[in-house]
Parts: sequence; structure tokens; C-alpha cells
Amino acid sequence: MIEILFIAMIFLGVFFVMTGAVGVIRLRDPYTRLHAVSKGTTLGFALIIMGVAFLHGDISDIFKALVAVIFQFSTTPIAAHMIARLGLRKGIVPVRNGNGDPMTEADKNYTATRESGEEPSGGAEAENPA
Repeated sequence: MIEILFIAMIFLGVFFVMTGAVGVIRLRDPYTRLHAVSKGTTLGFALIIMGVAFLHGDISDIFKALVAVIFQFSTTPIAAHMIARLGLRKGIVPVRNGNGDPMTEADKNYTATRESGEEPSGGAEAENPA
């Protein structure tokens, strides 16, 4: 029974890691790529590590794997968030719509007012009422 659980967890883990890798290749901008790789690999890593720990069956191995998974779940989202913030500060423009068009001027103004701490007024709706 443990072998079936091990195989299922390993295959699910590999699936999520591969999904993250495909997301890096297929997605449009660095922010969506970062999202795909951080979410996919985190869950994939957790499933693979816990599957291997259950296969060994020793309670200390399971505990060590659980500590590693908790550490991974707590650090990867923070690292992805910090990398995305650095990209925004360096001027890497996220893709906003399905056509691949970059941010509109209203989006840039909104981002600039958010960074300065002011409350944004208007926006895309105020510039394009139709």
C-alpha cells in the first residue's frame, strides 16, 4: 500500500514540476512565468519529498521531509514576490491583456501613484469612458 502512495505522490510531483517548466516556456511575461515556476515546483517538490519519506517509512525521515516542505512553502512565495517587486522597480512591464499589449498609460499612472503613496484618481475608466 505504501508503494502505491509513493508512486502516486512521485507522479503527481513530477506532473506539477513539469507543468511549472512548461509554464516558463509558454507564458508571456516574466511575472506569469515566475508564478508558474514558483507554484508548480513548490507543490511538486512537496509531493516528491513526502512520497520518498513515506517510502522509507521511518518517522524521523517523515519529520525531516515535513520540515523541508514547510520551509519550501514558506520561502518560495516570499522569494517570488521579492523578484517580482524588483522587476517592477526596474521597469519590466507586465502584459495586461490577452492580446499581449503592454500596460496602457493609465496603468502606468496608476502604478506610479501607488508607488508614491498617493490615492489614485481616475484610471482607465476615466480616460476611456466608452
